Amino acid sequence: MEEFADLNAMLDLTKAPGEVSPVEKLLNELEAHEAKEAWSIDYYKKTLSRMPNSVTRFLMQLIVSDEEKHRAVIHAMVATLKGSLTGQNPRTVWRKRVTSQKCVGN
Repeated sequence: MEEFADLNAMLDLTKAPGEVSPVEKLLNELEAHEAKEAWSIDYYKKTLSRMPNSVTRFLMQLIVSDEEKHRAVIHAMVATLKGSLTGQNPRTVWRKRVTSQKCVGN
């Protein structure tokens, strides 16, 4: 039990009433970053379709591919953190998020 007290003291996980905990702040930041990634990928794909030069299109496609991988990592981090906070399996949280984003995105 001492380990939890030490961890709490180190990370300042306690919060006063009305405050947002550091873990919730992290989750909020990750979710905001994920949304920005989604917007960027959409923008890059639209830009890609208008590029006349094949070399430039190829380079832009590499960037899009990298951004999609980065977004998947952020997505997994959000699902894992949410799963840890709610006691759910992160895979279940991840599947729910993917399904809801496909419905919203399309």
